[in-house]
Amino acid sequence: MLQGLETEISLRKRLDGTAQLRTLGGTPVARATAPHGLFSFQNELEQNRLKHDTDNQDRESRLDIVMDRLRQESTEEALNVCLQQCLEMLAQIKDQ
Repeated sequence: MLQGLETEISLRKRLDGTAQLRTLGGTPVARATAPHGLFSFQNELEQNRLKHDTDNQDRESRLDIVMDRLRQESTEEALNVCLQQCLEMLAQIKDQ
């Protein structure tokens, strides 16, 4: 009876450990133990996400600069030029 209880406890610990590893799916530990193809796919997704985030931040920064210039311009011609630049940048962002 006692030996059966110890076996059940041992199995429970293993199952709990397995469940814990499954919940850590996005952690570096789980990625390091994942099959090579899955790790490289996750790594590639992360690299692409970072690149797109950086690109979006760059576009937003450039748009902010042009918008600030638009607010500061006083002549109608300069306002039209800045407005056109803003509209072109917004169209590029929309197309991305």
